[in-house]
Amino acid sequence: MCARGRKNFGPEVIFFVAKDENIHPKYLEAKLIDIAIVAGRYEVDNDMTQREPMLARADRNLMEQMLRDINLILGVLGHRILEPLPKATISTADEATSTIDGPLLDREFSFSGRNFAAQGRLTDEGFLIFNGSTASVEETASRNPGLHLLREKLLNDGTLLKINEKQFKFTRDYLANSSSQAASILAGQNRSGPASWISDSKTLRELEAAAIDGKSNATSKSSVVTLDAP
Repeated sequence: MCARGRKNFGPEVIFFVAKDENIHPKYLEAKLIDIAIVAGRYEVDNDMTQREPMLARADRNLMEQMLRDINLILGVLGHRILEPLPKATISTADEATSTIDGPLLDREFSFSGRNFAAQGRLTDEGFLIFNGSTASVEETASRNPGLHLLREKLLNDGTLLKINEKQFKFTRDYLANSSSQAASILAGQNRSGPASWISDSKTLRELEAAAIDGKSNATSKSSVVTLDAP
């Protein structure tokens, strides 16, 4: 199992052990494989759906608690194998609860150029390129060698599909490490994400600066104390 679009640096094995003897490994295996496939973050080698064994309610509840514990521990170790990718769309509830700490996470961005056009949004993990976005087949000679390898990997795992001689198409949402990595994948050349991604006619860089100014002003106002005259 390896993360989609990430370089594989060799095998890494994580073991989970429990002192409780009432463990049902077949149930845990079936559930973990199913959850990992649905999450879509990693390529799962044993991608055949496993049949869940029938368990008594008490045993099933115990195994479901173990699954929650496993997910928590994996997250602490930096492996979000079982966590779904961020949603491409922003719900009304999310918009209603947005704060000055996360205004950029509530925006949809676009980036287009010669032979590519894409939509995406910032997340707390990176930058999410939406399913259906297109990327340029052409790459510049000055591009980072790692960018070429990444695009090749996305083609090999099916995230990118060549639809004509000039364009690739994203077949699923893809979470890039940063806005710059996302922009570079699309353009086939080294690009600055903050200068490339646009929302409401403003670049990500401009919106980030405005958000920082807004937080600074809010902090300054909250620190002002009015003293009544004696």
